[in-house]
Amino acid sequence: MRSGAILIVDDEERQREIYHDILEDEGYTAETAPSGEAALQLLAQKRFDLVLTDLNLTGMTGVQLLKEILAADPTIAVVLSPWTGTRCSEWWTKSSSTSPGSSNLSSGNRPPPKP
Repeated sequence: MRSGAILIVDDEERQREIYHDILEDEGYTAETAPSGEAALQLLAQKRFDLVLTDLNLTGMTGVQLLKEILAADPTIAVVLSPWTGTRCSEWWTKSSSTSPGSSNLSSGNRPPPKP
């Protein structure tokens, strides 16, 4: 079993669910936040090893969240993801279905480049 606490920040509920389910299936502890502000509240209560955040959040942007996180704790890894909405869901679905029961996150597959 893998270890690590991951915070997923996305203003789209379905995106949060997708990331959460994949990471939990891979053995990580995952929690979600619908906004940068909510993420900061969770970060004040609990230590996370990684924050996976949407770049284009409503309200506080992913870049603003990154700055706040690093000012509070520069040891937390942060990944800013520009992949939002349907296109990301389609990629996750295709990637996850290539090998039932496994995720391509660990095999190094990458999403297609943006058009």
